[in-house]
Amino acid sequence: LLQPRLHILLILLCSSLMALAQSPPEVVFEPLWEDGAPDSNGSQAGDTPSIYALSKPDNPSGAAVIVCPGGGYWIHAMDHEGLQVAQWLRDNGVQAFILKYRLRSNGYDPSLAFEDGKRALRWVRAQQSRWGLDPERVGLLGFSAGGHLASAIGIDHDRGDPNAQDVVERASCKPNFLILGYSAMAGDYRPEELTFASKPVTASTPPSFIFHTDRDGGVLPTWATRFYNDLRAAEVDAELHIFGGYGPHGVGLAPGDPAMETWPDLAVRWMRKMGFLSASPRVSVQGHISVDGRPLHRGWITFTPIDSSHDPIAGLYIPHANEGSFHFDTQTGPTAGPHWVTIHRLADALDPEPSIPEATVYDTDPKTGARLMIDVVPNADPIDFSL
Repeated sequence: LLQPRLHILLILLCSSLMALAQSPPEVVFEPLWEDGAPDSNGSQAGDTPSIYALSKPDNPSGAAVIVCPGGGYWIHAMDHEGLQVAQWLRDNGVQAFILKYRLRSNGYDPSLAFEDGKRALRWVRAQQSRWGLDPERVGLLGFSAGGHLASAIGIDHDRGDPNAQDVVERASCKPNFLILGYSAMAGDYRPEELTFASKPVTASTPPSFIFHTDRDGGVLPTWATRFYNDLRAAEVDAELHIFGGYGPHGVGLAPGDPAMETWPDLAVRWMRKMGFLSASPRVSVQGHISVDGRPLHRGWITFTPIDSSHDPIAGLYIPHANEGSFHFDTQTGPTAGPHWVTIHRLADALDPEPSIPEATVYDTDPKTGARLMIDVVPNADPIDFSL
């Protein structure tokens, strides 16, 4: 048995290690305008639009996201829609910022929050070297009213003024992507009292990840579906998740909800798939798959980067009409470098008799038993997989 003093020492040591592991990240607080915001009513905290910047991620991807907490433009839900979300982003290699925009409760029309949001994007890009950021991978994430703000900037933005005396104003305020949580969407179907950013969705609106719940009585999920439909009509990439039967309005990361708590993982997968977590260019890859001497009838091929947790995982569905052939273009293909290869066989034929009870997975070379791997290089010859 442990001696009492040693036992107590170990307990204190374990407690200290747990506290260290759970300690909050360093947060830097800075105003968006050094000499005071335009149209400000004073110099108090509520008159000073600001940004909270979390310390750099341990495994930085070069991407950045500005989090816009909700609160109806009356308050900021700074914990469950602010700091907790920013910490989740940081844990996934994303440089996280939290926007503190001006509020109605301090005498400001929401149109000034719109100006604060645009300024935040310019501020982050103007400080890209300080944070080690790629200015072409800066997104906005907003909840509820913060999502309305994010979608408004996604619809109505500019490339900056190259002749501005203020260096920050020279930068673009266009977000490269949007993540919108149970958002009151801007656009043609905005709330009546929110008259800014009334432009329609266009091809310049950024790719968007949208999630909602059908039990939301504060912001109807039909707004999410309409925004998604408008994005797809404009040929903008978008992904929409509506969780049925769970979660009211304002759930944040939704820990503990058996359905809604999956949205953060889905969002990270989407960011990685879209290439927002990596600056590496994608490569066109083509080839052919045969199983037991016959072309793969129907299945998937997936390339997973070996040396990077941020480069996109490239997956492609192969229909029966392709007769085993596949072709990734430079928009959907893998990045250059070594990749694990996984092939799923879904069916042998469109036959009325069942034959494959579950998808067959091929991830090893049948001749050598080694894990299937390919070193992706630009302009390579077609790849032949004979399984």
